[in-house]
Amino acid sequence: MSNEATSKITACIITNRSDSVFFKALASVSAADEILIIDNDSGVNWQLVSKKYPALQVRSYSRRITNFALVRNYGLKQARHDWVLFLDSDEVLDPGGVKKLRKIASTRAAGATLVRSDVFYGKKLRFGEGGRMALTRFVFAQKTTALGEVHEVLKVTGNVVASHCTITHYAHASISDFLSDVSYYAQIAGENKKTNTIQSLLELATFPVGKFLFSLILQGSILDGWRGVTYSVMMSLHSLFVRIYHYEHSTHN
Repeated sequence: MSNEATSKITACIITNRSDSVFFKALASVSAADEILIIDNDSGVNWQLVSKKYPALQVRSYSRRITNFALVRNYGLKQARHDWVLFLDSDEVLDPGGVKKLRKIASTRAAGATLVRSDVFYGKKLRFGEGGRMALTRFVFAQKTTALGEVHEVLKVTGNVVASHCTITHYAHASISDFLSDVSYYAQIAGENKKTNTIQSLLELATFPVGKFLFSLILQGSILDGWRGVTYSVMMSLHSLFVRIYHYEHSTHN
């Protein structure tokens, strides 16, 4: 098989949205050989969109997603090409990103990391958890398995390299939107958490505060001003909510 054939790329996006951010995400991977959309009741008119993106393939996934790794693995199986780039529906790949990744696909690597930065209230964060985070998002499908119900990771068998590609993450339009997302993902994580009651209570007393101080001081989110402080508070609340939801779930089952 030629290098050209083995370096073809499927860009996979899971979406339940049809806003301008999603269409920016879609446009940013237009150079991919296949654009695989896993449509979670987005309401997008795909027949119309496919006229602009002939490489588009759509798979319907109408159930409420409570296990994101399961959906990622579904995407790996549905992809037509060996190499898969995962992009969230609120993420935009940097210009020329697909071209850079294609060079990696022609090497002996089994995966690559991309650096993601969040945009919060119109400003790109530079520090903390929302700053520059390296994520494995470009993988050789047959050597990859997604793990974790929420905040899932792609486990790759083989060498994972740095791609030097960047992703801009337009995650939260407002603080209330941020809080809603934190609660949603924390509920999924809490219901799947495997700890006993005593351990959960100990974590409840220590982890949220520790998470806040770690993000604010050690990861330097305070250097992003009020946006960074807000981000640290939200990540601390996520840690708190996970343990509350877990305790609630375990005491009612």
